[in-house]
Amino acid sequence: MIGTTLEVQHNGRWQEGAIHEIITESRVKWALKADPAVQGEAAWPPDKTTTAPCGTHIANLTCNDGAGGSIKINFGPATQTFTGFLQDSGESYRDHFGVFYGWSRDMTA
Repeated sequence: MIGTTLEVQHNGRWQEGAIHEIITESRVKWALKADPAVQGEAAWPPDKTTTAPCGTHIANLTCNDGAGGSIKINFGPATQTFTGFLQDSGESYRDHFGVFYGWSRDMTA
């Protein structure tokens, strides 16, 4: 999870950040990528008010999973899968075959 890209609300706009420390299972420390001296603490998963998952507000942002690779996500029905993409069909936050992602509640219906 260290290095995972996220979006941070700073100076009235969304900016690219990255996780640099895990405090607890539900709290992380982040730093802005453009200015690593700007740091903060946030809930994990992101609360979407001060931090948001990568790709939520910033267009064309390269989302890094913290393991050195980019993540490609297909938002759609579970039956519609694409090779090389993680499937996000609205399930709650959990481990999806070794990658943690999802929503704050089940959104599949």
